[in-house]
Amino acid sequence: MVTQTKEPQIKLPLQIFRQRCANRSQSMKRLADNGLRLPTYQEALSHSSELIKEFEGKWFWLCDNHQGIKEDGLFTFNAMGELVKSTGSETLDQRVRVWKGNWPLRLRVSSGTSPNDLGWRFSIYGDYVPQSVADLVVGVVDADSILEKGRATLARLRRGIQG
Repeated sequence: MVTQTKEPQIKLPLQIFRQRCANRSQSMKRLADNGLRLPTYQEALSHSSELIKEFEGKWFWLCDNHQGIKEDGLFTFNAMGELVKSTGSETLDQRVRVWKGNWPLRLRVSSGTSPNDLGWRFSIYGDYVPQSVADLVVGVVDADSILEKGRATLARLRRGIQG
C-alpha cells in the first residue's frame, strides 16, 4: 500500500494556472507567489472527476514531502485520495498506475478514448524527472504559509502598539 504522511483534513479546491511552466522549481515559485503549494496525490485524486473533465491528457507536479513512492503497481483510491491495491474490479476512472522512485512526483491524467489505453486513468510517476515542461501548474491553498504570514503581521502590530 502507498501511503502519504499527512492526510488532507478537508477537500481543498484545486487552483489551476492554464499556462505551461518550465520546470518544477518555477512551478513551485508561481504557486508560492500566489499563496499556494503543490497538491499531494491524495489532494489531487480527491478531485478525480474534476481531473478527468479538465485535465485529460495533461500532467502536473505533485508534492511528495520527500517521501517518494515505495511500491509499483496498479492501485485504486478512496474518497480521500488514499491509494490501496487494485482488486481488478474498478472502472478505468478509478485506476491509478504507480511507478516507484524518489524523483519529484507528477500525476498524469490519461485519455480514456486513446487507442492505446492501458487500462488506467491516472498515473503517478516517481521514477524519473521528465525533460519536458508541465502541461499545467496546479496548486492548493498553502494554509501553513498563510498562518505564518498572519503571525508575522500580528507580531509587527504588537511591536508597534507596545513601542
